[in-house]
Amino acid sequence: MTIPFSMNMKHLLLVLALFLSGCDLLGSDEDSFSKAGTVLVANGGNFSDQNGYITSIDLSEGSVTHHADLGGFLQGVVSLDNTFFALVNTFSEGRVDVLNGDVLSLEQQFTPVLAPRYAAQSGGVLYVTNFVWEQPGFVTPITLATGEIGPSIQVGMTPEGIANVADKMIVANAGSLGSGSVLSIFLPGELESRSVDIGCDGPRDLFVISDTELAVVCTGKTVYNDDWTQVLEQTMGEVVFFDARSESVTGRVSLDQQASSTNGTQTGFYSKDTKEVFITLSSSEEIVVVNTEAMNVSSVIQVPETDGLIGLSGIAYDAGRDQLIIGRFPTSSGGAFPDFTSAGTVQLLNRAGIVFDSFVAGASISSITLR
Repeated sequence: MTIPFSMNMKHLLLVLALFLSGCDLLGSDEDSFSKAGTVLVANGGNFSDQNGYITSIDLSEGSVTHHADLGGFLQGVVSLDNTFFALVNTFSEGRVDVLNGDVLSLEQQFTPVLAPRYAAQSGGVLYVTNFVWEQPGFVTPITLATGEIGPSIQVGMTPEGIANVADKMIVANAGSLGSGSVLSIFLPGELESRSVDIGCDGPRDLFVISDTELAVVCTGKTVYNDDWTQVLEQTMGEVVFFDARSESVTGRVSLDQQASSTNGTQTGFYSKDTKEVFITLSSSEEIVVVNTEAMNVSSVIQVPETDGLIGLSGIAYDAGRDQLIIGRFPTSSGGAFPDFTSAGTVQLLNRAGIVFDSFVAGASISSITLR
């Protein structure tokens, strides 16, 4: 039987109406995912000049604000409950600056905190990882209410990321050039840690993906000869899934390159909305996307070549806008390597690797945080 033309038209109009109003009737991924209001860029600065500072970018207005010089190398900015902690490495005593989440005004300073790298909170105590050259590092506990700096907890070589999961503090010990392979574990309030070897080279960034589980980004390892003129061994990066309750590895995802950033700072970002870890491969200017539920590489995004820019340093992902936010270094006038003294650039791109906006930040971008 032939359906009357008028019936087809009614059906078509209904379909069009549903399509056009789909956001209201059916909802949309964009509506269900959170959008960032402001991007906070930690500009490390040139270490010898001690001139790091924060650049904030209002995504809705496209406006850029460069904040005050912090008088040190800005390792990164950690966001906890609308309070921001700026980790500042200086020639002598490092420190942690507590910034108001609305206007980024200075509320409090904690010092000395030697070479702060990353921070995590348990109750009212902030635990900060600290780097010591060619010696085991440690963690500094800071009571936020009083500013009291407690006795340090010794951990492994070159401690980087730290996380609070399953009521335990867990530290990634990267080791020199990725030579580490262990996590340090201690309970809040304890003064001694113990080690668990997770069998990967250079555990660096930790992301809490459930009440008990971590995704650990391992950079891979590089071994040089005595005069640093030849690479003797090199291993690739890896993502290791670690259950903090049983303290066991539950899965692994191999990368075909080393996970890296241009200046050895932030190498990944975890999106709670999409259950993905975004990892920078600075040498090839690629971003690897790891699905934490399927435990596999879901895609690789090639960052397009841009005149005057090189490498990748700092990364975030805005799920509500479905856009990546990455830091790039300026290319040196002396050749195809990064310039650590001139202003870097923040690029916004989609999953197809198409850049649709960019903003000038500061020198030596080290991390990107969303507010």
